[in-house]
Amino acid sequence: MNKSAARGRESSSRQSHSGAALAGFSVRALESSNNSASEHPASPLRILLVDDQPSTLLLMRAIFERAGYQVAECLTGLTAIQMLSNEKFDLVILDLNLSDMSGMEMLRSSWLASTPLPPVLGITASLTLQLRQQAESAGMCGVLQKPVSYAQLVEAAAAAIEVGRTRHVVFSGPVLDPVVLSQVSATSDERLIHRFVHQALADARRCLQDLGVASRDLVAWRQHAQALEGVSLTVGARRLAIAIGAALVLPARQLAHDADALARQFSELLDEAEQSLLQQLGLLTDRERSCLRLTSEGLIAKQIARKLAISARTVNLHLADAAAKLGTRGRTQTVAKALKLGAI
Repeated sequence: MNKSAARGRESSSRQSHSGAALAGFSVRALESSNNSASEHPASPLRILLVDDQPSTLLLMRAIFERAGYQVAECLTGLTAIQMLSNEKFDLVILDLNLSDMSGMEMLRSSWLASTPLPPVLGITASLTLQLRQQAESAGMCGVLQKPVSYAQLVEAAAAAIEVGRTRHVVFSGPVLDPVVLSQVSATSDERLIHRFVHQALADARRCLQDLGVASRDLVAWRQHAQALEGVSLTVGARRLAIAIGAALVLPARQLAHDADALARQFSELLDEAEQSLLQQLGLLTDRERSCLRLTSEGLIAKQIARKLAISARTVNLHLADAAAKLGTRGRTQTVAKALKLGAI
């Protein structure tokens, strides 16, 4: 779009809508859309725009269509409920203050109780912390404050749609963050490495237990998930951190439905991270530590086998693996080294 055309369009918009500020978006955003071809989705995605201001709908439709999306729109919450009940969308952009109901009331409508919803992105001219919390509690994955630029709107929409895709994310790449792993490995204090890793894994297990208890309290669930995310980042559990990050931005309704399944997924990813950590850092497994601890208490292989419900041969294998990892010979020396490192 050339400058004169842009000025003409802006002038026309002012005459028709009393200024772009009423719509909440800068008309200049449309000038950027000529360069947005590289941002277009590979296949058209459907967006439902819900706003009681026709001017807002006009500009948002232009922005999203030029970004490559298929767009449907409506002016009321009731119409939006009907459309969501009968059609499939990849994203909803929802005004928080509609003429017939609030955006939060719309999402909590009994008519939508059995309808799987796409990610919902709220938008309002007067955003407060309390309003944001109410919106997220109702199931929105985020809230934008007007005025919003072309780039902000399109980027927020793409991120919200990605939330929907990551509900069943397939993880790839390394299990552990190589940077964190190298930092841990570079520590010269062998005792510290053992204590740090095992304490971090214990902290993560405790967070998982807390998640199980809080499965019906989403506020508490999110807090425990954030704590688990912090531990996973500290210890370099890359895939686990990605999974938690994706879960934390899920709409409340979807999170409530998936909380138990997500906790199980986190547990599996923690097991995966633990195995990789212990293997790459040459640390003792829980079973090896148990065998060494019971050996330090004077038990022989057969007695340890009965306590741990494994065979005596397996006990001996665990003790041999522990000795190899610690660079020791004989059980007495292995137990002494494990005690020195704080591993048992």
